[in-house]
This record gives sequence, structure tokens and C-alpha cells, in this order.
Amino acid sequence: MHSVRADRPETMAEKTSAFTGRKRQLSTRRTVKFADQFAASVITVGGIGTIGAVFLVGVLLVWEVVPLFQPAEITPVALPQTDSSLDVSRGFRVDEYDVIGWGAGEDGSITSFSTRTGESISTRSVVSTQDDGRDVTAFSIAFDQPDIAFGFADGSVVTGLAAFKTDFLEAESVPEEVRSLATNQTRIYDGGIVEVTPRGQFRVQRVEFDLPDEPLDVADSPVTLIDVVGTSSGPVVAVWSEERRLLLFRIKQSENIFTGEVTSEPADQVELPVDGAPTSQPNFLLMGESGSRLYLIWEDGTLFRYSLDDSRKWYLAESLKVVPAGRTVTSVKLAAGRTTLLIGDSEGDLTGWFPVRDTPDFAGTNRPVEDETETVLPDDGYLLTRAHEYGRGPTEAAVSGLGPSPRDRTVAVGYADGSLSLIQTTNERRMVDFVRDGPPAKHLALTPQAERSSIYGVSEDHDLFRGKVEIGHPAASLAGLFAPIWYEGYAAPASVWQSTSASDATEPKFGLGPIIFGTLKATFYSMLFGAPLALMAAIYTSEIMPSRWRPAIKPTIENMASLPSVVLGYVAAIVIAPYVEKWLPMILLVPFIVPLALLTGAYLWQMLPVRVALRLENGRMFFAAVTALAGVFAAYLLGPIVEDVLFRGNILLWFSERKGSGIGGWFLILTPLVTLVVALLARTFVTPILINATRNWSRSACTAADLGKFAVAGLIVLAGTYLLSWALIQFGSLTGLDLDPRNSLIGSFDQRNAFIVGFVMGFAIIPIIFTLADDALMSVPQQLRSASLGSGATPWQTAMRVVLPTAMSGLFSALMVGLGRAVGETMIVLMAAGNTPILDFNIFNGFRTLSANIAVELPEAVKGSTHFRILFLCALLLFILTFIVNTVAEIVRIRFRKRASQL
Repeated sequence: MHSVRADRPETMAEKTSAFTGRKRQLSTRRTVKFADQFAASVITVGGIGTIGAVFLVGVLLVWEVVPLFQPAEITPVALPQTDSSLDVSRGFRVDEYDVIGWGAGEDGSITSFSTRTGESISTRSVVSTQDDGRDVTAFSIAFDQPDIAFGFADGSVVTGLAAFKTDFLEAESVPEEVRSLATNQTRIYDGGIVEVTPRGQFRVQRVEFDLPDEPLDVADSPVTLIDVVGTSSGPVVAVWSEERRLLLFRIKQSENIFTGEVTSEPADQVELPVDGAPTSQPNFLLMGESGSRLYLIWEDGTLFRYSLDDSRKWYLAESLKVVPAGRTVTSVKLAAGRTTLLIGDSEGDLTGWFPVRDTPDFAGTNRPVEDETETVLPDDGYLLTRAHEYGRGPTEAAVSGLGPSPRDRTVAVGYADGSLSLIQTTNERRMVDFVRDGPPAKHLALTPQAERSSIYGVSEDHDLFRGKVEIGHPAASLAGLFAPIWYEGYAAPASVWQSTSASDATEPKFGLGPIIFGTLKATFYSMLFGAPLALMAAIYTSEIMPSRWRPAIKPTIENMASLPSVVLGYVAAIVIAPYVEKWLPMILLVPFIVPLALLTGAYLWQMLPVRVALRLENGRMFFAAVTALAGVFAAYLLGPIVEDVLFRGNILLWFSERKGSGIGGWFLILTPLVTLVVALLARTFVTPILINATRNWSRSACTAADLGKFAVAGLIVLAGTYLLSWALIQFGSLTGLDLDPRNSLIGSFDQRNAFIVGFVMGFAIIPIIFTLADDALMSVPQQLRSASLGSGATPWQTAMRVVLPTAMSGLFSALMVGLGRAVGETMIVLMAAGNTPILDFNIFNGFRTLSANIAVELPEAVKGSTHFRILFLCALLLFILTFIVNTVAEIVRIRFRKRASQL
């Protein structure tokens, strides 16, 4: 037989031959190389593209958010044809399209004018009898309503309406000089201003006045102050006459059914008391909140506040000083909504005041900073509170005039040196300070539309100033978004989300605190339910469960991830939530009774004879399942008993109506803590004693001793928890502290709450955490397990002390991935959490998360609006939060992997 020597080199034929007899290719085919290069390129491009896409998402979010925090800007605009005779020094208004305005002059005449050129359009008298010696001595114009009022030297008044009217003209009906206008150009036409819109329409803005022919006689001396506010029952007018009478009445209008003539007369006239008022004449008179409050203010800072009682009768509610001694009040206006009173003084300070009901949460004062006198609660239970301090202007000159915006909480502030400021009254944001050379503005006006925002000011010398305003987003500020803000009517600063309201009178609230808190709350309770189950399942599957079950168990759990979140949310809201509400006592007992039943079953299993225990070894899981079901049934039986003993027979009423003591709430909260403390004490002190005492006992005696220790510990937990709960309630009642947990840790019960969300979202995060954790545990080298077991350790000791520390990086990554899944969940929390933005850690009420907030409100937000951009800020916060979680997870994983590599 031919043989080949071992040391003989192989021939080329032998190298290229295989056992099949075919020649092997010593070079790689071109197609294989091409496929490798193509796959490498696709993977590279895909990876870079994914990173680029994520980066571009971040850029897009930042691009939409940055305009929120850009400062406002004022650009002066010259009025080339301003009439020297134009006089609107008593006050004026400008329409929303910023093309026409009207105002009242010193002589009481009413003039409409072009805001683009300053030309007068028309001038008229207030009443036909004005030329017969009726001098105008007072004037009131509402910045947010069409109501106007005039007071005369003979004690009479005139009230009426001055409204802007919009008409659209056909191109064929306008003359050639109008048709030749370019887009956004204006021209005086037919008693108004015509403008060509971007759509090519001819829009005409006019001012229509509805004033009576004759004034109403209401006082016997000249009217020096007047204000009017429109209500559903007619205009309400307040008048201060020179003879120191404060009169209040409603204008009643009646129409003759035959002639159609409308007559007006004062009705429900009352004279309000002014006892204790300064001897000088007051300087400001304002009506607020639909005519339900009245403010009378003197130059020295004395303020009288009048209010309506329950029987619709007026009375003096309180009097106070609103500026420190040595200062004078120089300008007063009401902000949009007529709730916040803006007061400027001679030192340039501007403050915001509004009535606040006195409650235990009240955090304000109605006294100036230097005044430490005791606050006296008014009869109506409200305190006029200095809630906002806006500081001084750019040069610390006195405030000369105020001009609130009719649409939002922005106010234009004029100073004695001619400078101007724009301030957001709710979040105290000073948007812009504009220093200019010119006379101080006595009256200011802001146009309503943000797209055509302008500021107008008129001085005592009739000089008219106009400036274009890049208003930006006044309601958005870091303080307003992330810190508590004092909103109108609230007892203290609060973080509130209420993006929409029924009218402009209610200020929007964009506090992101409840939204961020809701996101963290959902994540916490979801991880509290899901993470322990997922980790324990992974440990059992990889370390304890028979390997033949693994191919069936793991895919089943992983298939849970295929359930759509909208289905889980629907099931949670429609099926689980009503069931939990109906069987709440039983469900609250299940986390306590089922573990107790399993532990009791474990102790009883140890009491079985060894021969019987070995015979039933393969049925332990079956008996454990039966024991768990027995625990659930025991919870079902004990639920009504516990409800009667701890919750006055109805746990829902106990939650919502505060019936019964708070012992039951503390019992639920303290039981896990007391159990942990008793278990640690028993392990530290009792177990060593029992080990020494039972060293020579039989197996049955030792197991009986263990069972007895467990039973005694359980009784100690129950008795100790109840006594501690009772002691807390008694201590609170003796010291006056509110220690009822229903006012802090738990509260009212909502059907859709965090308990439901945490339970159902566990179905969404358990498969993720379980799969990654199981893979991490299975990647631990088998020789480590063998070494531990060979040293005499039990499988449980091996899992806890060897496998888990080695797989810690993978376990932590699994938790972080599950955390990211819980943070970004939308549909489950949207359908099962109640979607209420509140700051409450109570597990039994709802919340709103960042993702749910975006899903609910973004479709209805106006593109480019403040609301729209703040929702993008919510998305950016969610993006950053997820990025931080993933980054921390990767850093920790790398650190643990370096440690594990040293094994």
C-alpha cells in the first residue's frame, strides 16, 4: 500500500483537492467579494443614517423650541403725515389689523385716524348738545370691550359703543386708485381704511359709534372719574363726582315697539360709602370682573375695594395702601380678564394685584414691602394680594402710562423719560426694554394680533408714537414653564397645565411640572410592577426551571410584546379599571395574602415526611399554583371584613369623602415597611438563637419551630402596624398636625389611575426586561456555575452570589431599556390614566405624561403658536430624557463589563 511520508511537503494537487475529490478554490469569487462589500456599505450607511436621523430629529425639535425664548424687539416707525390737530390724549384704541384707530381728545371730540400715516379720517362730538356748554370732564375706554363712557361738567354721562367693523369689497366696486394698491398697502376710503390682503381681497376697516343723542343726568356736580364695563344685563357704570359721591348704576335700554326708538335710563343706582377716605380727590376708578368689583385709588396709594355680596348688594370690602410711604401712584390699569390690577408708582416700580380667597394655602400679603402691619381679613373672605412684582424700567424713571394687550397678559409700560417696556404679567417676564428720546407716553395701546403687533403711545402734548413689535412668545419663560407661578385666583404659586380656556379672559397656564411629574409617576409605578416580575422570571427561567420547559416558556413571554399598546390601553380602561373599582379591597389584599399563603405553604411542605416530599417533588409547582389561588380566594373572603374594620364599610367613600379615620391608609402604607423591619430583626436576633437551641432537635421539631417563628412574626407585623398607624393618627390629633394619609400620600380614588397603568404597562415592559435579562444571565460562563455548585452552594446561592454579579451589566441594561419603554409609552397612559395634569403621588388618581400630552393637544394646536412650540418642547424633553437614560445605561454596562472581563 502506497504511503506518504509525514514530513514530505504537500503538492499543489494535494492542496487543491478535498475529500470529495473536487478542487478547492484558492481565491474568493468576485460575487462573494461584491456581496461582502455591498453588505458592509449598506450596514455602514444604515448605521450612519440612523445616527443622522436621530440627530436631525433633535435639530428639528430645537429649531421649533428656540423661538420660545427669543426676546421681543421694538422698532420705531415714523408717521409721515401725522396731523398736527390729531388729539387722542384722553385715550385711544387700535384695530386688530393695525390699520385704523380712534381716540378721544382733550375737548371730548372723537377722532378716527390711520395708524400707518397718522392722518385724521373723521371727527365728531360725543352728543349733539355738547356745544351748549357741556364740557367733557371724564372719559373711559375699555381696551378689551367696545364700551365707552363720558362724564360732563353738569353731572351727566354718556355711554355707548365704539366698535371696529370689517367689510370686504368686490374689485369692480372700488375706484382705480384703490385697485392699484399693492398687497398690504392702505388708503383712506369711504370713511375708513382699505387694505389689500395677501389673497388680493379689498378689506375695509371702519369705526362705528353707537352713542345716544342725549346724556343721562346722574350727579349734581362735575363727573371727575368714570368707568364702564359691559355685562349680559347691560353696561354697568361707576361715577365719582366732584362732591365726593361714588355712584354705581346699570344702563337700562328699552325700545318702543311702534317707533323703534331706543331710550336709555339709569337703573339700580346705588351710592357707595367712602367713609375714611382721604380728603383729596381720587385719581383712578376701575371696574373689574364683569362689574362685580370696583377699585377707587388715590394718588397716595390708598385703595378702596368694593364688592357684591350674595344678595347682589354692594359694600366696601377692604381698604389698604398699595405703595410704600413717600411714593405716589402714577398709573393704574386692569390686565386682560379684568382681574389683575396693575399699579405703577413714582419710583418706577410696577406691581400686580388680584383678590385671593384666604385659605390654609394662602401665601401672599396685601401690604407694601415696608409696611409690616397686621393683615385684616375682609368681610368677603378675599384679600387683594400683591402677587407679582415686575421691578423697574431701564432707567428707573416713574411709570407714566400702561397699555394692556386685549388678547393676552402682555402690558406695555411707559416711563417718565420716554422709555418703554413690554412685560408678561403672569410669569413676570420682562420681554424688552426700549430706551427712546421723546415725551413720556400717557396712554399706550397694543394691537391684538401677534402677526401684526404694534405699540402706540400718546403724550400729554398729543405726540403719537408707533413702534413695530416682534412680540415672540410672551407666555413662555423658563420660570413659567418649570417653576410655580402665581395665577389669578390661586392661593399660592402653583405649577399648572391648562393650555386652553373658554375665553381670552382666562390666562393660559403652561406649567410643565405636572406633565413631567406624570411621566415620572407612570414610569415609577410601571417599573414597580413590571421590573421585579421580569427579573425574577428571568432568574427562575435561566437558573432554576428545568431546561426542557425553556423552549416553551421564553417564546410565550416574548410574545407578550406583540400586544398593541392601544389594545392594552383599551382593556385597561374598559375591562380592568371597572373591575378594580368594584373589587378594590380584595385586590389590595392580594399582594399581602398571596405571598403569605406561599410562605405558609413552604413551611408546611417542610413538615412533610422526607419520603412523601421526595415522591411529590415533581408536583411542587402545581402545589405552589394551587396555594397562590387559595391566597386569592382568601383575599376575596377577607376583603369585605377588612373593608368593614379599616374603611368604615366602603373604601371608595373612605377615599373620597374622608369618612372614618386614617388608620386604614397608614396600615396599607406601613405594612411592607414593618414586615421588612420585623424580618431583619428576626434574621439578626431570633434565627441565631433558634439555630443554637434546635441543634439537636429532630427535623419535624425544627420545622415546627420555624413555622412558629413565622406565625409569631406575622402577628407582630399585624399588631405593630396597627398600633403604629393608631399612634400616628393620635399624635396628629393631639398636636394639630394633619397626619391623615388621605391628605398627602393617598387621596381620592379615580377609576383610571396609576395603579391600573402600572399593572397594565407591566405587560408592555416585562417581555423586554425579561428577554434581555435572560440573555444576560445565560451568557454567564457555565464554568462559574459549576465551580459554585461544586463548592457546595445551592442553585439559589449560585444565582444570587455568582451569576447575578457577573451579569449585572446586562441586567442593568435590561432595566434601562424597560425604563425607556415606560417613559415613552403613549396609548396605555392616554386611555387608562385619566389624562389629568396634576401633581399628586397618589397611586389611586390619574396623571398626564409628556407623550400623552403631545398626542392629545398637538393636532389642535395652531402651527407656530406658543402652545404648538411648547408641545415641541415636551417632545424635546422626552427626547433628552430617553437619551440620558440610554447613555447612563451604556456607561454602566461598559463599566460592569470591564469588571466581568477580569473574572
